[in-house]
Amino acid sequence: MDKLIDKLSLYDFFGYIIPGFLGTWALNVFFVETLQVNFIFKLDVGFINSVLFVAISYYIGVLLHELSELLQEHFFKRIWKGLPSERFLVDSDNKYSTEFKASLKKMIESKFGLIVGNDNKKSQEAFNLIYSGLQGAGKDEKAQLFNSLYGMYRNFFAGTVMCLLVFLIKGFVLVCRENWQSLFESFLYAFLFLLATLTLMRRLRRFGERLADYVIRDYYNYYLEHKSE
Repeated sequence: MDKLIDKLSLYDFFGYIIPGFLGTWALNVFFVETLQVNFIFKLDVGFINSVLFVAISYYIGVLLHELSELLQEHFFKRIWKGLPSERFLVDSDNKYSTEFKASLKKMIESKFGLIVGNDNKKSQEAFNLIYSGLQGAGKDEKAQLFNSLYGMYRNFFAGTVMCLLVFLIKGFVLVCRENWQSLFESFLYAFLFLLATLTLMRRLRRFGERLADYVIRDYYNYYLEHKSE
């Protein structure tokens, strides 16, 4: 039970709280600096506000998680032609050799009774079974770490898009107010967050591929070790 709580805490910290800090800061910029209205609290006052900041960051991190799920489903899956966990067995994906794919399909059919064809849906079903098998065997520590990091980068991407939009809106408001002095700073932040968005897209794909690879290879090695049992 303690081990499970540790893993949940790891994902909560990387996946929700850290990206939530970014989202909370973006909302503070939007409400206080752009709309010039009071935010829920001030970021730099007292212990109680510090605790409240962490709690709200967690909540905003959850919202960013939901947003990142939508981005993954309707954006990343299209530009990547499927998630790494959906592509690893299809013929068009060159991550694994044809021979290794054949071995994986044989293992999946033998272990789970699932016949995998050449489509993303079946590959995802196979991956889910493999991941569950790895968790059941207690061999998923590395996968849990990369799952947490993947969640962090995915939610950071959503938070970065949020920051980009906030500073673009702030720049437009400054133009309307003819506040030229702060305009450069706002668009500079927007440019930096645009670069961060492009960088996070690359890292997100990399960590997604590593997560899928660790899950598949670790379970395959476990399967070979216990095949005769």
